[in-house]
Amino acid sequence: MYKQYIVIRKDLPMSAGKLVSQGAHASECFLTNMIAKNIVLTENGYICNMTIDKNLWEQWMNPKASFTKVTLGIKNRNQLEKLLMQANEMGLMEGKDYFCIHDEARTELKDFIEDDGRVLTAVGFLPREESELKQLLGKLQLYK
Repeated sequence: MYKQYIVIRKDLPMSAGKLVSQGAHASECFLTNMIAKNIVLTENGYICNMTIDKNLWEQWMNPKASFTKVTLGIKNRNQLEKLLMQANEMGLMEGKDYFCIHDEARTELKDFIEDDGRVLTAVGFLPREESELKQLLGKLQLYK
């Protein structure tokens, strides 16, 4: 069964709305990235022709699928960066297999701005068989 895993930092003082927004960004990022790579501007608007992996469509994206998402919590940025290093060691690639969400810190997170002027808040993984990410994410708990 395909699931999408979203990992959100727990050390940031985010309101419920901010937290949900970061999770939503993490969830949709793989799809917007796919669209961005395949979009063409015409005089009448944008056209997007893309190929979607058969299993991804059948097991997660199509309207009859369950769109199962699992939101996990991680202690802080340091732990999240360690997780991403492990993901890279497993052969996963940022921008393909996972997508980092950086908040612009215009509202709630102004006091937490990091090196690039933004705040790393979450990571969304491409939906896939849950067993494929068990080694990487198996020790993380559901976000509470």
